[in-house]
Amino acid sequence: MEGTMKTPCPFEETRRSRACGFVAWIALSFCGIASAEPSSSTVSAYFYVEPYEARFECLVRLDEMFALLGGPSPAVLSQQEQTVFKEKVRAHVRDWLQVKLDGETAAMQTIEVSFVKGEPGRTESVAKDAALVVSEGMIGLVWGVSLPSVPKNIELEWRGFEGRIRELHVTSMAGQSSNNFNLEAQYPKYTWHNEGRVNLRQPLAEVPSLPGPFRIPLPLGSIVVLVVGVFTLRAIHYDGHSEPGRKFVNWGILVAAAALLWRIGVVQMPVPFTQNNTITQGNAENILRNLLRNTYRAFEQYEESAVYDVLARSIQGDLLQKIYLQTAQALTLDAQDGTRVKVTDLSVTVDNVQRLHGREGFVAEGQWTALGTVGHWGHAHNRVNRYRAKITVEPFDGAWKISGLDITEEKRM
Repeated sequence: MEGTMKTPCPFEETRRSRACGFVAWIALSFCGIASAEPSSSTVSAYFYVEPYEARFECLVRLDEMFALLGGPSPAVLSQQEQTVFKEKVRAHVRDWLQVKLDGETAAMQTIEVSFVKGEPGRTESVAKDAALVVSEGMIGLVWGVSLPSVPKNIELEWRGFEGRIRELHVTSMAGQSSNNFNLEAQYPKYTWHNEGRVNLRQPLAEVPSLPGPFRIPLPLGSIVVLVVGVFTLRAIHYDGHSEPGRKFVNWGILVAAAALLWRIGVVQMPVPFTQNNTITQGNAENILRNLLRNTYRAFEQYEESAVYDVLARSIQGDLLQKIYLQTAQALTLDAQDGTRVKVTDLSVTVDNVQRLHGREGFVAEGQWTALGTVGHWGHAHNRVNRYRAKITVEPFDGAWKISGLDITEEKRM
């Protein structure tokens, strides 16, 4: 048989066309994936409004930050490489954030850069002088703004949308209130409104006044009656046989009137050149509690000069710098970015009080416990410090101040 043609099967044509279509779909999908832009990266950020400072914190993956700087990402960063890298990051991110306080642009007082391990909300600091595995680390960015007064509105504008950073998830915390919001490249601004709901500042504790001089009670009413009565009776002229009886009656009336007025018009008269140096354990605890509370409250200030000004109300002379350094170290949460714990609770116990010899004041032996907390990198950090000490308290410029401190025991609990 010659020239016999085989008729194509319709089912075979259908299978062939479906196969070609599937191959084409795979090819187009592959091309689409190859040409697509890198997926966006969500960076975590936290905004804290505190008594004298607004703090904006941001966590970026280390490998992502290397990509933003345009360099290769190493596997490990040595301590020396960390120092160099931090300065590069600081220069790169300086203009990422703009803050306005009640419509006025605020100058960034600090831009701190530190290394953090873990995940947002579950972070830990990198040990000093330790190498850091890049895949396990994040770069922590902190912008600080001084708050001379409590603003009604704080406007944030994020200018760091670059590379894969297309969205910024922010948690804001002020006092007991919190809020979540997102910043995006199309909507980079957010305004925090206070509206009087957040009580950020508290006045300093009132330290008991100095004991005054010894005072004696003077019954002015009785004294006036006696003085006037004596002059009056002495001026009266008596005659006749009734003179002795009338004198006795008049003097009796005068004495009775003075006795009746003995508790009326009594004033406490200070005795010159005397001083009441009686200080009980209860008095000492009350004085020390408020002096120490104001010492810790000084470190809520943002500017160093303001910290010293408030400290000087409770600490005297050469002890001022020593107390500043000791307390700043005790309250510093992260040595890399300088975040400080705010003391929220304080207990003071005095076991023994002794008067100073030859001058006014006292030495108290006892202990105090300071409980502090601060929000950092998305979660709260608590710190409890307990001290045993001998504290010398003396009057200066009409007020009690701490003039000596001998810490015999310190515990971080």
